[in-house]
Amino acid sequence: MAFGKRIVTVVAISLVSAVTLLAHVSCSRQEPPYRVAICGFAEGEPGHQRSDLLHYACEKVEAELGAEAELLDSGENVLAGASEAGEDAAYQLVISLGKGATEGILASRQAGCEIPLVALDFPPAAQVPGLEETTTVRYRVEEGAYICGYLAGWLTTGKDHPMTNALPVVAFFGMKSDPMTDWYRAGFTAGVKAAFPEGDTLVFLLEDGDDAAKTRSLVEEAAKKGADILFCAPGGFVSKAIEMAEAKGILVIPAGSDLYESSPEHVLTSLVLRDDNAVFRAVEMAMDGKLAPGQYQWGIREGVWSLAPFRGHDIRIRRELKEALLREEERVAGMEFSP
Repeated sequence: MAFGKRIVTVVAISLVSAVTLLAHVSCSRQEPPYRVAICGFAEGEPGHQRSDLLHYACEKVEAELGAEAELLDSGENVLAGASEAGEDAAYQLVISLGKGATEGILASRQAGCEIPLVALDFPPAAQVPGLEETTTVRYRVEEGAYICGYLAGWLTTGKDHPMTNALPVVAFFGMKSDPMTDWYRAGFTAGVKAAFPEGDTLVFLLEDGDDAAKTRSLVEEAAKKGADILFCAPGGFVSKAIEMAEAKGILVIPAGSDLYESSPEHVLTSLVLRDDNAVFRAVEMAMDGKLAPGQYQWGIREGVWSLAPFRGHDIRIRRELKEALLREEERVAGMEFSP
């Protein structure tokens, strides 16, 4: 009888151990990671300098959200052959930057593909087949351009910076073919007027961003008319404009990435498009099931732009101006601009 009880006890202990072991194996089994493809700018594209922030975005997504993020130079084939979403798909989310990458992805996307696509920094009026099931996000670049205009309008009227002159004239440069140029222009010109109502903004639009001779002549014209600060919307002309600003002894505020190192004495600051914050926000919302197809606008509240540090120019930016810029940043999210 005692021997029988001992057998029952041993069997019971064995069953409990087996259940415990199975539970441990089940709990320790890793779920398939949430995989994200980020299709950025190809080598040689004007936006390729923004790739550093995209690399940082991948690291941040993996560290803080536990997802796997892969940065691709082109998105033409990322969804080719893909149909159903789910853990067996190559990616659970695809993010594209700009109009070009988005067009390439949509062109290769099969009908009925369920893998979500998020197009960041996407022009609002772009007509691309397949956008109905896509999440598009327009950056409110006009907010950042407004702050840059306010900075330029303030500095051009005074003697705080040795490269400004007595004329209250600044200049705007952009690509005629870029649908976002009008948003940059609307914000910048409004900012100049807010800082100094009598200030004048010269507007120069280029047909070809690679036309170095045309860029050179337009910067010379701007300088001849008294412009001492140039704002450059993104485009292939920006490096040449900075080079000419050096020759003319004037300041530049480029938009896109931080270009201070290209000309420390002449790049006053940069309007940085914070793709890292936009990517992180998109992945987080998608993982939480909160990013439905449709059109979105993200701005300062979502952290998609910021001014680069003034660095060597900081001693020329008085506390009064810095405080004014902070006040305008608080206001700009509620402003409406007409491009």
